[in-house]
Amino acid sequence: MTLISDPKGFPLWTSLATFAGVATMLFAVPGGSLEESVRDSEYDVRLWIGWAHVLGLGAVFVLRRFVMRFDAPHELPASDAGRASWRQYQAGLDGLILHWVALYGVLVYAWSQPPGFEETDAGRVAMACVELLNAAGGLLYFFLFFVLDRPTVATSAEPGRDAHFREAWLMVLAVSALAAFGAALARLGRVPGESFAEVARHGSPVVVAIGMMYLFGRFDRATMGVRPLVVAPLWGYVALQATWARASGPEDLVSAGVFALAFLLKLYFLALQVVWSRDGRLQRRLEMG
Repeated sequence: MTLISDPKGFPLWTSLATFAGVATMLFAVPGGSLEESVRDSEYDVRLWIGWAHVLGLGAVFVLRRFVMRFDAPHELPASDAGRASWRQYQAGLDGLILHWVALYGVLVYAWSQPPGFEETDAGRVAMACVELLNAAGGLLYFFLFFVLDRPTVATSAEPGRDAHFREAWLMVLAVSALAAFGAALARLGRVPGESFAEVARHGSPVVVAIGMMYLFGRFDRATMGVRPLVVAPLWGYVALQATWARASGPEDLVSAGVFALAFLLKLYFLALQVVWSRDGRLQRRLEMG
């Protein structure tokens, strides 16, 4: 675990750089021979990556809940409010993992269908569900940020301690719902005008990207003692959201590379949570809130 908290010698950095380089090359040179070979292949590379998300992240959820025991008493914050915030944060992480499993479960279903499935009524409904699930992930990133950033638990001494959290959460819910339903309607072909539909299709990835930026920005040196270089790969995950509309469309090497890189970054994000839970950074930050 020390290799994850210290970027020196951490082998995943090489993998991340390789995937980023391949993705950049393919964006710069669309229609290359590699891209054509994947498009014409009998097998959908994304389908295997989708199954890796479903099975791999499902296994991570089981490990978190039943093996690693993050709720062990000696690892909890000292105060009642801190322990409640800790449970909120862990519930948010569990929700995020289950959301990924559900999201990629629907994508696996869509990607396993014959070409042109997305143009059918069933395909449009499936992709609309994908947009709603994707936006739900953005809400979970916001929730984790709020738990780290401000008091989210009322106490008998301070009954209004969580007022700012509730106000901010309601505002984020309202805005995210508008963006999510706009993206879903665009997938269903119910948004008039191609230009409006194109804007609406980016609603859910925008929610996710903003939620990520807030959360990853909270992993700072001042309050958690986290080196910026450790968090740097996560900002690449934010950038990947700009490719969502293309990557979730027809199969090509770009979309396969994007989802493969996203899978690695999910594992990296979860590994950081394990490290920070084990060394007490998260507990200390939640105690401060």
